[in-house]
Amino acid sequence: MGKLWDWSGRRLGLLAGFVLALVGLVACGGLPGPESPPPRSPVQPWNLPKVENLELKALLLLQVDRQLFEPFTVERAFDGPPELRRYLASSLGRTGSRRAAPMLQALLLDDDAGVRRRAVFGLGILGDTGSRRVLLRAAKGEDSVVGEMAVGALARLRTPVLDVGEALAELPEEEFWRRILPSLFRFEGDAVLPLALRALSRSLPEDLRDWAVYAVSVHAAPEAREALRTLVLEETGRSRAQAARGLGTIAESEDLAYLRPLFDEGDSESLLAVLQTVPGRLAAGAAAAPEDWREPLLRLLDDSRPGLRRVALEAAGEWLLDQDLGRRLVEIAEAGEEPFASAAVLSLVRGRDPRSLELIARRAASPSTFARVQAVRGAAMLGLWDLILELADDAEGEVRAKALRTLLQRRGVAEDTAAISQEDLLRKAAQDPDAGVRAGLLEVLAEDPRVSVPDLVVLFVRTRFDRVTQSRINGIKALVARALAVPVERALAIGALEQLTNDPEYLVRVQVAVGLRQLDAEAVPVGPAHSGRRAEAYQGILLQAARPRRVRLRTNRGEMTLLLECPETPLSCTNFLQLAQQKFYDGLRFHRVEPGFIAQGGDPRGDGWGGPGYTLRDELGPAFFEKGSLGMARPGPHSGGSQFFLALDRLPQLDGAYTHLGRVVAGLEILDALVEGDVIDTVEVLD
Repeated sequence: MGKLWDWSGRRLGLLAGFVLALVGLVACGGLPGPESPPPRSPVQPWNLPKVENLELKALLLLQVDRQLFEPFTVERAFDGPPELRRYLASSLGRTGSRRAAPMLQALLLDDDAGVRRRAVFGLGILGDTGSRRVLLRAAKGEDSVVGEMAVGALARLRTPVLDVGEALAELPEEEFWRRILPSLFRFEGDAVLPLALRALSRSLPEDLRDWAVYAVSVHAAPEAREALRTLVLEETGRSRAQAARGLGTIAESEDLAYLRPLFDEGDSESLLAVLQTVPGRLAAGAAAAPEDWREPLLRLLDDSRPGLRRVALEAAGEWLLDQDLGRRLVEIAEAGEEPFASAAVLSLVRGRDPRSLELIARRAASPSTFARVQAVRGAAMLGLWDLILELADDAEGEVRAKALRTLLQRRGVAEDTAAISQEDLLRKAAQDPDAGVRAGLLEVLAEDPRVSVPDLVVLFVRTRFDRVTQSRINGIKALVARALAVPVERALAIGALEQLTNDPEYLVRVQVAVGLRQLDAEAVPVGPAHSGRRAEAYQGILLQAARPRRVRLRTNRGEMTLLLECPETPLSCTNFLQLAQQKFYDGLRFHRVEPGFIAQGGDPRGDGWGGPGYTLRDELGPAFFEKGSLGMARPGPHSGGSQFFLALDRLPQLDGAYTHLGRVVAGLEILDALVEGDVIDTVEVLD
């Protein structure tokens, strides 16, 4: 099983050919790749302001972009004025170099509070566990804000929460909680929940109590049941919604009575929390679907709030479909309005309604790509493997990718349920012309390493011509997974990975280094990223990003004005502005909208695999992701490009993990109207 081609005695010869071809590509400078952006039209320089210490800042920005540490430049900036030291502290954490840790530790002692705060954040994202001792001292120091941020940094470094609590023990009680609670949810281990419950037993300011509730909801467990029930009854606003989410995560039948009153109050945030958690418990058999939820659920199927309506449609299938509920779902399914129609169909499938078979077949024949992708989901739930096989020959790569991935993941289902073997499916996916299909195939093979290393190498060679960087990342993960699963192929996998240590793509080299460590092979330096920019180019970027910029994002639901925080994120900001001026975003869609979470767009493929053909370095900062925040979407570190997301709620789990590019300053209400598939008409640079 799993041979994509008949190798016989040609295996090592073809592998050697792959190596030689790859070496040749590297020697001649490689093919145009994700780290070599094409020539771009310049951003219109409207009254560009003067930038102090421009030359030094440009060199620091170069280090961020190329992911390197250059001591001479750093030392010059360290001796500069506070404003330059603040920029230095922000840059050092973003370089990803552990060599930056001593300088960041020194900046923690700076006289300027802004420098200290940026330094402590930088130590957190740098990932240097050797900084824990310094951060523990900072956590209990005189600067309360630095102390709070140091706790967050310690959580990112996976420091035991008891160690942090011990370091803070001598502080006054309210100050103790002020420093530890905002990041308590980030810690791991059994000690987190008791600490959060202890905080709830204290008389604390409302903002701190909210953080305690959030930590309890994130770490919800049966021992928190009584506390969560009380919180659902007594709290209001966001805290009540978080408590409802936590209780829904662990809900048993008797807990549902505590959640039922939320339907009558109609708060969108609380209802989303309930409907996104409880159905999973019902499906798992942990609770029985309560009869008194049918009537309010039926009302929500026509709610004016799109996100809540969609989630209600998705949840309805966990109830046995009575006449009223089933009839209304069929009406919505036949109305053809996406994504509500597909949600209704899938709900009927989950409810085992006999009408779902015909509805799935009709969606499989729909002219809508979205409907056909959803048809694959429904067909898998019903075991209609032959229908999925038909969709594996769809004209759209997105549909083929979904169908083939679904078929390849059905291991354990009898082979004779579809008219093709798993081996033929592997070959079909491997030879597909669409890069997204290959990326999905390699992702499957990283999870289920059924294909030999030589076959993976040949498939990997094809990804070199893809504009989907994640294809190559998934390919390396698949090689490592196969070597771990079949030790006899370990040496062959290591040999293939070693040939990629000088690959032109930085992300590939990073993943290769990770893979070699996993295989206990000799570590190799990753080296800097190849930005394709001369040093002088970074001065131009800083001038263009010297002040906040406004853009208008017009959709079929209305328009929003966004303020880009360009001085904080110069690489990401100028990239977004350039793509907007090139009309790159015009006509694209929001391909992913998750109610209560994010609306994501900017993908020219429309399935989450696409981008502009190059990648950006992350520019992480301490800004909060709140409703209306604009962030750069990416599948992994330093892999952003054109895709962005808009936060639909306060999302603490994203703080410091994604580039915070800006925020909506007008038209915030449009966010509540967005649904999957909505069109981005234009993105216009205003000033």
